[in-house]
Amino acid sequence: MVKVQSNKGAPGGKIVPAQCAGQWYPGSKGELTRTVDDYLRNAKVEKVQGRLVALIAPHAGYFYSGAMAGYSYRQLEGLHYDTVVVVGFNHGYPYSGISVYTEGYLETPLGLIEIDSEVAKALTEQDNSIYFLEDAFLTAEHSIENQLPFLQRALDKFKVVPVMFGTQSKDNVDKLASALAAVLKGKNVLMVASSDMSHFWGYDDAVRLDEEILKYVRQFDPEGIQKALARDDTGRRLCGRGTVVAVMKAAKMLGADKAVVVKYNNSGDVSGDRSRVVGYMASAFYNTKAKNEGSGKKSELNKGELNETQQKSLLKIARESLEAYIRHGERKTFAADDPALKRKHGMFVTLTINGQLRGCMGHFEQDTPLNELAAKQVIVSATGDPRFLQVRADELNKIKIEISVLSPPEPVASYEDIIVGVHGVILEKGYHGATFLPQVAPEQGWDRDEMLTHLAMKAGLSPDGWKEGATFKVYTAQVFGEEE
Repeated sequence: MVKVQSNKGAPGGKIVPAQCAGQWYPGSKGELTRTVDDYLRNAKVEKVQGRLVALIAPHAGYFYSGAMAGYSYRQLEGLHYDTVVVVGFNHGYPYSGISVYTEGYLETPLGLIEIDSEVAKALTEQDNSIYFLEDAFLTAEHSIENQLPFLQRALDKFKVVPVMFGTQSKDNVDKLASALAAVLKGKNVLMVASSDMSHFWGYDDAVRLDEEILKYVRQFDPEGIQKALARDDTGRRLCGRGTVVAVMKAAKMLGADKAVVVKYNNSGDVSGDRSRVVGYMASAFYNTKAKNEGSGKKSELNKGELNETQQKSLLKIARESLEAYIRHGERKTFAADDPALKRKHGMFVTLTINGQLRGCMGHFEQDTPLNELAAKQVIVSATGDPRFLQVRADELNKIKIEISVLSPPEPVASYEDIIVGVHGVILEKGYHGATFLPQVAPEQGWDRDEMLTHLAMKAGLSPDGWKEGATFKVYTAQVFGEEE
């Protein structure tokens, strides 16, 4: 049993330490940041009118279910919630009723999340079956903890209410749904149901069984899920059946009227082993008559982002241009029929070999069509980066190309307006200047101050040269690259 920590500098309250880091997900801040951001970056946003009320997200190890979790949490782009209620269940410590951790902090390698004690305690006052049982949260249980790093990267500041089923009985499910609806009414709160799907069926059987549940999710029919699972005597259809049904019922009571299955896959799609698979879904529930609260974290993607086909076209242009120039000294030109590739943007092209930087140069002016700029800028990165010798022909097969399509840089009043992992930053002070792309700080595991310290040194300033007299511009980037 893990012990609760003292406040460790937090302003009051106990800390529930991270118990699954290094096992279910990466244990270091830098690696965890890069991993979660990659999953979010590779997911897509559903275009649904209305207020996002609830999500379903999987909770397996990130290698298997991280991509689907990315699709769930990518739906939070640009949104703000005061509190997130995460509903999970205990895999290995059964007890009657439902436990709510009522005060303190939950910890992950990304930092502390404050528990919303007001909402948490209000839930425990709704029914005697809902109560605080500390031991339920100290058993290295992953169903709630695995959700937290995604929330930390997808949202700005928020509080959390961890709710854990001991027994997912129909009675407990109905009591929790009613309690959530009563307590959350009128509040800016998101609900998250933590659940995987079918467990350890063959691939085709798993897809067939999961599709029945997905059908009821699309129909926004929690009672249909309950009836379907009542016929399941294996317990291997939907591990978090109670979390899903309770959150769906509460979402309906809170005005949600539309359900979307954003994405589905199973472990066989990830590992290639189709003999015994586990299913994962990303789903979202909306109130189409209400509006979301804004001013949340913005994605690194620009409005009018390039789709997968357009991304591949730009990468193909960059690759062919690089090969032609390095092998033959030829500067090729490339026509583009797609209007999106004729849009004028800034661009960085990054070249790596085995994950190590081999060249990276940018063009901020929004004056050149993307198809032309990709062909030119890849050559600049290969031959004009003063930190490296020119790329050689014998390196071409090892080079990986990454393109960052930039939004126009905009000044900010203060460095405090910079959002790490979202904003690329341009620092200027006198004759000194330098930039970091949005992905640099997460890749290095830097917070904002660490990033600005390194940026100042890159600009030829002292480490604290950013603190006084410097000005800042920010930009966003849609980042995509060749597959490894």
